[in-house]
Amino acid sequence: MLIFVVTALQCTLEGGERICQKEIYCKPWKFTSSDGRFEMDFLPILDRSACLDCKLIVSDQHQVFGRMSGMAVLDDGTKIEIKDVLCFAEKVHNRY
Repeated sequence: MLIFVVTALQCTLEGGERICQKEIYCKPWKFTSSDGRFEMDFLPILDRSACLDCKLIVSDQHQVFGRMSGMAVLDDGTKIEIKDVLCFAEKVHNRY
C-alpha cells in the first residue's frame, strides 16, 4: 500500500475551476504540488457528502472516491508513476 502525504497542495479542475463550488466535485480534478513533485489527475466515481447546518454547529463534508493517475517524485529523486489507483480526496468544513 502506498500512502502519499502532500503539503502545499493546490487543487483545480479542468478549465481552471476551483473545487469550492459544490456542483463540481464529480468532475475531473488535477492535483499539483507547489514544487512540481506531485502531479496527479483524479477521476471521481462517487461523492459521499453530508451537510448539517444548525447555526451553532455546521458540517459540510465531501469525501470523493475515484481513480488517480500521475507522477510523484520522492525525496531521493525517485519518480513513481501510478495509473488508476483507487483512492479518495476530501474537503470538509466544520464549525462548532
